[in-house]
Amino acid sequence: MGRPKGSKNNPKEVEKKRGRPVGSKNTPKVQLPPIAEPTIAPIYGFQNAMKTFGDGGYMVYCNIPDMQLNPDDMIKAVEQYHVEFGQMPTRMILHKRNNHLLPYLYAQVGDVEVALIESTALWEIKLQVPQIKR
Repeated sequence: MGRPKGSKNNPKEVEKKRGRPVGSKNTPKVQLPPIAEPTIAPIYGFQNAMKTFGDGGYMVYCNIPDMQLNPDDMIKAVEQYHVEFGQMPTRMILHKRNNHLLPYLYAQVGDVEVALIESTALWEIKLQVPQIKR
């Protein structure tokens, strides 16, 4: 079987293209919020957090669509807290794998105490509600 006798290889015309496809556009770069160095070292572990924070109530901010927290979520969580309580948050709880977001948080609230624990979800921030003085 195979090829008939006397047939030749016909060269295929291959068009060589260089560069970008027609109509492609630059994707806009995401502008990240400012970052700041930590002023207060984070607290690690659930027991240490409860010893320091007590067992007060918490307002929870979640980013469920992304199933994770982004730098912009630090701004949104602080804004929601400020609108609801008229002051800046003083204590927050995050999952310990979100420690890379702390510089963005410290840029929003410099003197916030943060606890990094494993028993909270990756996509939520717990902001401690201010105590009502009686």
